[in-house]
Amino acid sequence: MMNILSQSFSLYTRNIAKLLILCVTVILPFLILHLYLTNYLYAIAQFYSTSFLADLANAFLMVFFFLIVQIPFIEFFNSELEGEEHVLKRAYVALFDRGLAIYVFAILFTVVFLLGIVLLVIPGIIVFILLFSVPYLSIIRQKPIRKTLSTAIHIGKKRFFRFFFVIFFLGMIEIVISFVISYGVMSITDSYLAIAGTSIVLNLLFVPFYVALLTTSIKKWSDELSI
Repeated sequence: MMNILSQSFSLYTRNIAKLLILCVTVILPFLILHLYLTNYLYAIAQFYSTSFLADLANAFLMVFFFLIVQIPFIEFFNSELEGEEHVLKRAYVALFDRGLAIYVFAILFTVVFLLGIVLLVIPGIIVFILLFSVPYLSIIRQKPIRKTLSTAIHIGKKRFFRFFFVIFFLGMIEIVISFVISYGVMSITDSYLAIAGTSIVLNLLFVPFYVALLTTSIKKWSDELSI
């Protein structure tokens, strides 16, 4: 695991300039759209006795958008690991070339995951672990979504706890860091733009590393399991 972590960090740091370009052109628009839509949803929710539907919609948008913005970064890091040229161009092409099938998968995945979380937390987590690697495998192996489902489930079963660690533990680290920094900002100013801006910057910095780690891990695990 430490070797994967070191390799991912190296991928992230040596390509920081290109990754910032991807972040500003891909992640930032989605973050701004998410911010606008959720503010609108919660503004409407104020007229009702509960914000459950707004919370659910917010969770859907969060997971769905996260799955989508990963696409160019998966291609970027996979191309780097394969020693390909023009990795930035390949990343943008993947967003449109591979996008449609992954968009459909992302909608279905998000619905099933949230349904599992709402009904019983554990089924939602299991679905997440078993199917989350599907877009990664589709891009890494250049195969249609439907032909990577069985491989993704196999990896999810065999590497369940490692996958859980990577996805949820690192996710919790980001949440804690975000909370601490946001609390620091709020102690200085109560400006909503300052607080939201801080959250956006953290996401721009964290998401590429998160995807680098997952791409490296999934690529290695699929090779180890010879699938």
